[in-house]
Amino acid sequence: VYKRQGLTIQRGDDDPQPFSSIHTRENIIQEQLTCWETFTNPLCHKIILDNLDLKPEFESGESGLGLGPRYCPSLEVKVTRFGDRSHHIWLEPEGLDDYTIYPNGISVSLPRDVQDRFVRTIKGLENVKICLL
Repeated sequence: VYKRQGLTIQRGDDDPQPFSSIHTRENIIQEQLTCWETFTNPLCHKIILDNLDLKPEFESGESGLGLGPRYCPSLEVKVTRFGDRSHHIWLEPEGLDDYTIYPNGISVSLPRDVQDRFVRTIKGLENVKICLL
């Protein structure tokens, strides 16, 4: 369960366009779902930083630059490198008939109990239940 109150709404496109040539405008879902924006905070960062020793690997690839062209740093890396900033988290519905929300922007490799603690410090996720899919 997550709270939408106080979060920034991000609506879908009024006229959704396909991202690739294998789709046409006619075969993409026209009903767009609302997403919400929230952010990390100092308490969230503290929990992550206090538990970095539990992380299996801090960096990704040589020099921590990642592997491949689509590398996206983990939240641990973002908090370590840019701890003075809050970081965007997009709460994205998983489907039209699904109550599951994907919190885009908080990928981590920390243990489940640490994830449970830091996620619940984020505005809108205070009472969230993490599900395993």
